Amino acid sequence: MLSAIMVIGGQAIYIDNVNLNTGTSILPVVDETIFADLIPNLIIPSGQIRLHTNSPETFTITISDISGKEILKQQMNAGEALIQNGILSAGNYLYHIRGNSFMKFGKLVVQ
Repeated sequence: MLSAIMVIGGQAIYIDNVNLNTGTSILPVVDETIFADLIPNLIIPSGQIRLHTNSPETFTITISDISGKEILKQQMNAGEALIQNGILSAGNYLYHIRGNSFMKFGKLVVQ
């Protein structure tokens, strides 16, 4: 058990009964030999985006605008096209690629 006092922005916060010896992890295990990315990363509004990866697993792709509003969420396999049909207008977007043992965040630019 651990008790601690943290000071955040001038405010003291008391934390009690924190058990650090549970044997479980809240962080996912990430396989660093897997890569995945969306290509091309500079696209035109009517263009297609493909998932480029060295893994056979299925990934969930989430695209959000800069404010964090989810625009698109789709499951994809390697080489599959994410056909957007004008869903994304010109601007910057954030993407999240998530698989069973892989996670990546990045920025997508639509010209």
